[in-house]
Amino acid sequence: MNIVIGLMVMTATVVLGMNEGDEGVCQMEETFVMSTTVSTPTSYSRRSTSCSIIFFLPLCSSSYRTAYRTSTRTTYSIALRNISLCCERYVEINGTCKREETTTVPTTTTTTILLEKPLTRTEIIFIPVAISAFFVVLILIILIVICKKKRALPRSPPNPPHG
Repeated sequence: MNIVIGLMVMTATVVLGMNEGDEGVCQMEETFVMSTTVSTPTSYSRRSTSCSIIFFLPLCSSSYRTAYRTSTRTTYSIALRNISLCCERYVEINGTCKREETTTVPTTTTTTILLEKPLTRTEIIFIPVAISAFFVVLILIILIVICKKKRALPRSPPNPPHG
């Protein structure tokens, strides 16, 4: 019996209540990762041993039975979908896009960076390793410079020849 479970991991939020035909609503294509998990029963042999004592001698026998366990497999795929967002110079208010009013008061802007795909476990581990390697190299360079400066110190003149 196969059980398929779909899980969608979104990389951006979808604004609800906006339709493509409404004023100030624009469409954007969004990528997301979809994972599918398939569970299947797998059979394996299970050994069972029974022993008995007959006339002070142990007598053992083994038998094998078929047992089942559930194995799961997860596959990941990247998919695209259209989402509705407020166009430039429009703001989302109560689920609808309203034209932004111009004011003389300076406003702050927020920039949102959307990742096309989530970082993998390898990429997450690589970042601190790269930073650590950078500092190790930096310390080695500093030690080499210090050692060269110590060698460059003026030496005492050699003893004059006796004669």
